[in-house]
Parts: sequence; structure tokens; C-alpha cells
Amino acid sequence: MNRTKSCILIALAFLLIAFSNIGIFPSELKAPVETQENTLTPNPKASGSWDLTGTPIIIDNNWSDTRDAYEWCTGLGTEEQPYVIENVTIDGMQNYTCITITNTSDYFEIRNCTLYNTTSDWSSFYQYGIYTYKVDNGKILDCYLFQHDYKCILIKNESNVIIANNTFEEFFDCGVTVYCSDNISINFNNFTNGGYGVFASYNFDCDITHNRVINCYNGFNLQYWVVGNKINNTNYIAHNFLYNLSGYAIWLSYNNNNTVYDNEIIQCHRGITSRAKYNKIIKNTIINRGTTPGIKGIGAGDADLAYLNHIECPYAESEVEGGSNSTWNNGSIGNYYSQYKGKDANDDGIGDTPHRLSIHTYVEDPFPIWWDAPVISILEPNASDTFEHVPSFEISIDEGFEDAVWNTIDDGLTNFTITEFNGTIDNSAWSAASNGPIQLVVYANDSRGYIGNATVEFTRSVNPPDIAFTSPTPNQEFRVNPPSFTVTIDDMSLIVGKWYTIDGGANYYNFTGLGATVDNTAWNSTSEGAVALVVYAMDDLGNIGSKSITIMKNISSGPEHEPEPTDGTGQPISGYNAYIVMGIVLVISVIFIRKKRAR
Repeated sequence: MNRTKSCILIALAFLLIAFSNIGIFPSELKAPVETQENTLTPNPKASGSWDLTGTPIIIDNNWSDTRDAYEWCTGLGTEEQPYVIENVTIDGMQNYTCITITNTSDYFEIRNCTLYNTTSDWSSFYQYGIYTYKVDNGKILDCYLFQHDYKCILIKNESNVIIANNTFEEFFDCGVTVYCSDNISINFNNFTNGGYGVFASYNFDCDITHNRVINCYNGFNLQYWVVGNKINNTNYIAHNFLYNLSGYAIWLSYNNNNTVYDNEIIQCHRGITSRAKYNKIIKNTIINRGTTPGIKGIGAGDADLAYLNHIECPYAESEVEGGSNSTWNNGSIGNYYSQYKGKDANDDGIGDTPHRLSIHTYVEDPFPIWWDAPVISILEPNASDTFEHVPSFEISIDEGFEDAVWNTIDDGLTNFTITEFNGTIDNSAWSAASNGPIQLVVYANDSRGYIGNATVEFTRSVNPPDIAFTSPTPNQEFRVNPPSFTVTIDDMSLIVGKWYTIDGGANYYNFTGLGATVDNTAWNSTSEGAVALVVYAMDDLGNIGSKSITIMKNISSGPEHEPEPTDGTGQPISGYNAYIVMGIVLVISVIFIRKKRAR
């Protein structure tokens, strides 16, 4: 029987193992295994409904046929109902362009498509994510294009095209390339880890706005001005964010009459470079911690208008190069330069002296944007001063106009607003401070929030009065007559009270001046032996100092009730002894009698 039970148990165990391996038990009871591969290798974004890998889309003025043949194409080709290619994913397999559209003026949109993996095989036709030629009225929206060895999007000879809200990643050459086109809008796109964000040549009236270009080689390159009889380019580059580009952020090469407005260019090798004329470069922010200039004019780039730009390249030899014939202000306001060495003493927002733009050419901005923090002087107290009472202060605002003024003596833990330029330090702060060096810091800000400050260090010395005895001396003996004492009192403050005791504080006696005779009644009440005479002094801050000296009361060793001779001030004659005096008198008398008899 036991053997049978053992066989049954063994069989059940094998069944349990088998069931767990074939998934009879609920899957939620088994924790998924997360491998390094599936956590570190992201899949491409899938747009959704149709994966056309291996089947590129090619439309050559045959929209209606394409719509009728494929579910992924809809619409009528009108402005109200454009043809739409949507939710398509295509892997170019490094073999073909994902989407090609040519020779059409029908309205169309490419929306929410994922296009990737094309190559730049120089021996064959170039491949693109999207290629359009002689196309008008198109929109490319919300697409994801990545891993293109050449250009993500190329458009040629087109008009009225919008490229917006797309993401471009890991492209070697260009995110968007535009040739010989006009009225092209490239807005709200993200370009990362690639070559050029936008390369545009022979184009007119194009808008490049609200894009982000990060960790690429270059930002925007606009080239050439002559196409047929057209000379002006009139493109608009505005409100873009360009960061950490190893080349230049914006390059204008023989490309005139453009407006470059309100772009933020941070940590790019070069900011704005112009080899062009009549461009307006306005209100851009260029911050670069490298050694290259923020704006550079080359050759033809000598007739631009630049103002209201913020140029912060503190380590560059010059923040601006070239541009000797350009205008660096609008007649009343110029640009901000972090290397400006002048002042704006009257707080009008303009530096008081012109700013020389380059050390190589004598070009000036006569109206540099500048704003100084208020300049403060502390007239009192002085650095060598020592205070026991709360010190007074006096300040002046030497440059600028203050909006608010405050001070502190505890490194900003507590701040006290100043409404007058003279006064006293806050009493509670002074009482809480320790003796030793004290730093008074005075701050002033202006209407733009710029804060200036000044500091002075002095000494706080709040101590009780220092008392020293000049008489009597320690352990000096006194007999029947009460002793007198004199003291010195050293204190920075006014002494408002003085008293002493000889009975351990049972009774106190006030005195004036710097000495007194001990109260006779108190002396008579004191026992013989060591007596502690303690003198106190209090200053007007309430600090009390004291000094004790021990004197000896000894009246039992002399003739009973015989008062001690004094020196006229009540002090006993030092070294006096009655027997010695009597002996001296006796000797003198004997000598006198003998001399008289001898006569």
C-alpha cells in the first residue's frame, strides 16, 4: 500500500510540472521575464493601420486611381476634402524612397506616417523618406522620420506646402530640403541627432518657425537669391529653438531680405552667419560658452540691420565679427553684448558709451542695451569701528535708481527694509548677534529686478564693565577703622550704577566716583579674618561687571580698644607698631640726657 501511495505522489508531481510548462495555470501567476534586449532596443513608432514595408508609395498625378485602389488613401483632392495618406508605416529597407509624389496640384495630406531606413547610395538614385516634385497644395503632418542616411524630406519646384508637427531623428544629411519653391511653411517640427535641420536654396516667401533643432550639425541654411527674374528672398525665420549644434545655427548665404526674428540659439558653435544683404536680424538670443562670435558678417553680409538681439559670448575674442557696413541699431536702441564695459548710470536701458563690436574692425553700436544694478556706498559705519551699542548707518545710491533697499547683519537670515538712507541697525538683530566681526550688507534693486549690494565689516564688542582695584592690595590688614578702596572701570558704554558688599551680598552700598570708605557699621559687624570686598558696576546696556579682593580684618593682636593710627584718609599707617615707636622714643631720650650731662 505504501508503495502504491509513493507512485501516485510521484505521478502527481510530474503532472504539476507538465501543466505549468504548457500554460494550463493562469498566465497572471507567472511574472514576465524582462530581458536586456527588449528593454534597450525600442521598436519604431507604428502609425497604425497599414504596414507597407516592401511596397513604396508612388503617385504621379494619379491620386484618384490610388484612392480607388488602396484603403490607406482617401479624399477628393479639394481644399475642403484633400487626398489623405494616413497611418502608414514603411521601412525603406535601404532600397527605395518611402513615399514619392510628383506632378500634381491636387490638395493632399500625408498624416501620421512612420517612414524610416533609407540610404544614400551615391552610385544609384538617392533615397528619401518623402520626395515631392512639382507639387502644390500639400501638407506633411505629424509624421515620424528616422534613420535616413540622406534626406528625410525633399521638395522641389513647389508652392503652398506645409510641413508641420513632424519628428526627425538620426538623419545624416537634412531633415527638410527645399529647392526652387515658394510659400513653404516649416513649422513646429523637431529635429534631433542629424545633419541640417532645414536646407533651403532658391526659395521665396518661406516660413521656418517654431521648430526645435537639437544635437545636430547645422540648423537652417538658406542659399542663393537669383532664380529667373526674382532677386529677393523674403523668407521668415522666427521663434525657433536651436541647441548644441556643432556647426552654425542660421546661415544666410547670398539670400537677401529675410527676417530672422526671436530665435533662441544656445551653445551652438556659431550663431547667425550672414553672407547676404538687407536682412533684418531682430530680437534673437544667442548664448555661447565657446570662443566663436554670436553674429558674423562675411563679404556681402554688410548691409544687414540688427537690433534688440541678446548676444552672450563672454569667451569669444569678439561677440560680433565683420558687418562693417551693417547697421547695429534702429536709431534709438541697439543690441545687448555681454562684453560691454560701459555703464548705464541713468537707468535708461542704454549704455552711456558706444560698444565696439570687433577688435579687428572699428564698428560701433552707439546704443548698446545695458542695465546696471544700483551702485551702493556705505558711508557709515567704517571698517575699523567697534560698537557696543547698536550702530548707526548711512548709505548712498551712487548709480541707478533704487526700487527697494534692505540690509542684513546675519547673512540674509533676517532682512530689514530701509526707507531712509540713514538709521540704525535693527536692535533685535544686534542683540542676537555674537561678539566679533559683523558684516553689514546693504542691497538695492531696481525696477527690472537687478540687485546691487555693498558690504562693510566692523566689530561687535558687548561686554560687562571691566573693574580693577588700585587699592587696597590683596590680603592687606585692617584693624578698627574701616578700609577705603579705589578702582578703575573700563567700558565703552555709560556707567549708570556702582555698589559694593563685604558680607557676601547680604547688604549692598552704593558709591560715586572711583572709590569709597567701607561703611563703618558694616565693618564693625564683620568678623575678624579674611573679608571679601566685591565692587560692582553696571553700564547703560544693563551689563554688570564685578571685581573681588580679599583683605584681612585683625584687631585682636594690638592693645585692646586702641585705635589704629591713620594717614588722615582713614587708612592705617602701613607697617605701624606701638612697641617699636616707644623703643625709638626711649633711645632718643637717653641720648639727649647724656649729652646734656656731658656739658
